[in-house]
Amino acid sequence: MTAIATKKVATHDLLAGALASRNHNTCDPSVTIASCATAEFTGVAITPRLVLVSVRGDIDLCSADALRDFARDQCGESTDVLLDLSRVQFFGTAGLAVFTGLERATRGFGRAWALVGGRPVHRLLRAVGQTDLFPCFEALDAALVSLGSRHDAPAARTTP
Repeated sequence: MTAIATKKVATHDLLAGALASRNHNTCDPSVTIASCATAEFTGVAITPRLVLVSVRGDIDLCSADALRDFARDQCGESTDVLLDLSRVQFFGTAGLAVFTGLERATRGFGRAWALVGGRPVHRLLRAVGQTDLFPCFEALDAALVSLGSRHDAPAARTTP
């Protein structure tokens, strides 16, 4: 198991505030931050039903388990998860286990998740032929629309 440092800080996240005000919801300003050798993870409650998990750095053998545990800890019985990997510099095959773990965790609660991937994520998904297996989007707004309307008609997934 990979050791990670986690702390809870009371701060105002600009993205969370902007999304909450746009959706006319109040937002819990607490942010959970964790880090390991090669990556940093941030969890922000955007609304009472949606948490944004942002990742910066490299997802590899040293960090994939830590990300999986962090993302799973952000899940809840009434929480959808938006995983933002747009600032990831490297995404190795070990990171695919994060997606399957998050799929199981959210499905177990009857919830949904979506992924915003940068070039390294999309490149790996194409290389292993899994572009259609996960709810992957190019932009945060598209992923938010998908999660917001998941009880309506399914939104189209996009990959570069």
